Amino acid sequence: MAPNLFMSTTNAGSGDPALLPAARESALQIVELLKAVPPFSYLDAAEAAKSVGRIFSEEYLTNANDYFTAAQSGALTNPDRSPICKRDEAAACAADFGASGRGG
Repeated sequence: MAPNLFMSTTNAGSGDPALLPAARESALQIVELLKAVPPFSYLDAAEAAKSVGRIFSEEYLTNANDYFTAAQSGALTNPDRSPICKRDEAAACAADFGASGRGG
């Protein structure tokens, strides 16, 4: 339940940092359970746990909230691409935004 609640608030642009610990713990429990379920048992659980730590972090949440705000206002910018990422470039812009760590 915690990851769903966390993700729904994050997807709405109002991710709540108070939900991070419970969501992170739930996600880690899912990774642990998947270790016994083929084909997921082939997953590198240690690497998955690192990813969970990165995704369910204050920094990631701030970046996601900033991205949502920029997307809503039409102000997504990236100096490595065009001055303004237009709607038809949304996927590339989102990838640049997340990879750069710069946020809007």
